[in-house]
Amino acid sequence: MRLPSECRHVPWLRPEDLGSAAFWIYQTARLRHPKSHRLGTTLLEEAAACLLGGHGVTGPVTVAAFAHLKDLGLLSEVASPSVDEFCAALRMPLDLPDGRKVRYRFAAQRADRLAVLTAALRHAPCSADGPVLRDWLLGLPGFGPKTASWAARNYTG
Repeated sequence: MRLPSECRHVPWLRPEDLGSAAFWIYQTARLRHPKSHRLGTTLLEEAAACLLGGHGVTGPVTVAAFAHLKDLGLLSEVASPSVDEFCAALRMPLDLPDGRKVRYRFAAQRADRLAVLTAALRHAPCSADGPVLRDWLLGLPGFGPKTASWAARNYTG
């Protein structure tokens, strides 16, 4: 196969050439990959962080909502927050790193799911086995295959 004439002059092997294959290989090699994707330290925190994120919620808003709930003590393993407590907390303005204040989009829905999660975790398998944990999370509202896998991967590594 012959390359079209306009592609024959592309500098493929020079990292200095913006957008070249070599440029992107060099950029990827320079990135520091995290050892862990975890936001929380407990299964409750990690599952809650993943439940807060996902479709329709940006990463910075997810992190801000998670930090807010954690700061309020609602993600403590000894707490048993109600749906109303979670909802009130998620309806408060959240501070983003760039200084903007935003509101969490799905406060009522996620509050309900967080309350079910906190109650259910009292009977969780607490397994370090990712597939077992994933399958257990799939039985909870708000945890489809993607969110359950995300939480299990982050928690078990």
